[in-house]
Amino acid sequence: MSRADTFTFLSLDDYAIMMGINRCSFNQVVWPNWPAGAECPDVWYQFGYPNANEVVGREDLAIAIHLAEDMIANALGYHLAPTWDTLEEHAWPYPAQGNQIVSPFIQTNWGYVISGGVRNMTTIALAQPVVYSDPDGDTYNELATITLTNAQMVTAGAVAREVRVYFHDQNDDTWEIRPLTIVRNAVTGIVTITGSTCQFVTPVLWDAANPTTVDISVVGNFVTEVDVYRVWNDTSTQAEIVYKDGCGVCECSTTPCEETCQDGCIIVQKPRPGIVKVNPANYLSSVWTSSVLSFYPSAVRLNYLSGLPLEYDKTIRGDGHIRPLLAEAVVRLANTLLPAQPCGCGLTVSRWRRDRIEQEINSVVVATAANWFGSTMAGAVFASNVVRNLNPLGRASTT
Repeated sequence: MSRADTFTFLSLDDYAIMMGINRCSFNQVVWPNWPAGAECPDVWYQFGYPNANEVVGREDLAIAIHLAEDMIANALGYHLAPTWDTLEEHAWPYPAQGNQIVSPFIQTNWGYVISGGVRNMTTIALAQPVVYSDPDGDTYNELATITLTNAQMVTAGAVAREVRVYFHDQNDDTWEIRPLTIVRNAVTGIVTITGSTCQFVTPVLWDAANPTTVDISVVGNFVTEVDVYRVWNDTSTQAEIVYKDGCGVCECSTTPCEETCQDGCIIVQKPRPGIVKVNPANYLSSVWTSSVLSFYPSAVRLNYLSGLPLEYDKTIRGDGHIRPLLAEAVVRLANTLLPAQPCGCGLTVSRWRRDRIEQEINSVVVATAANWFGSTMAGAVFASNVVRNLNPLGRASTT
């Protein structure tokens, strides 16, 4: 999978597919025997190289996609896909009379709250073999397959939707290999993970000081093993109820006599606008047990999972993907943010140019795009229309 140091919800490979770019070429992969006129063989590199007339690389693209996602999320008031926010602090609400409320309503910074909790990772398999094959008999191995046993899944407590594949010795989200098809056999429990060989290039070939194309027929150009993890929502850590006005236990801070904290759990009241309650509680043996406030709180810090749910389709994608309309909005807005024309054939260039056309400010939609996204280009106007149709919460995030 093409990767970058900047994380994006939309995978870089998905951008390539939506822009009519050959996935292998996008991942720097070529095959000398591909027929003449093969689908858009122009090769992408990790970084922009002006001397080679390649002024937009995958790193540049990732920055543009990240900015587009951030801008759209702030306009919507919720993340484009489920993600975690940690230690989000809010003042503890008090009524006008000043009386204590045990479980007041609190509005989170982001909407579509799914649950309290923090991101956690459990190892399913380290150095798991990758098998390459040629299912269509065209003389090059285009399919990569990883197989997990039922015992591995059970030990990790994982379900198929929680499975994530990373380059070996890496577990940061920027190193996740995606998109992949992940299917678990209902009878045997065996998990089969498949993807394109071009997604498994040995990373050093991407980051080389003098990059060259990667020959798909050379076995050593592709990784032989990957690490597989369960990424899941750990509900054992949800909230800190904080007292800041005197010397206390100092559990939240390394600074002496600054804060006293008490554990709490989050109860989601209205998911879309992000209305929650926080109850004082203790977590023991996988169960939350209610307690009472030990002091009059000053603030609360929330840990929670939120965002527009992913779409899953076992026949196409096993790891879930951003809703198609949002994905299109991200791609088209990102095109307005790229520093130069991306490498690609006629279809790719025409789509990029389509999104760069400046629109006359003669409608509310164009004016809104200029307000939200700082642009009147067609790609920004399209993204603005998508945001309006998704009924934004009417407030931007404060984070």
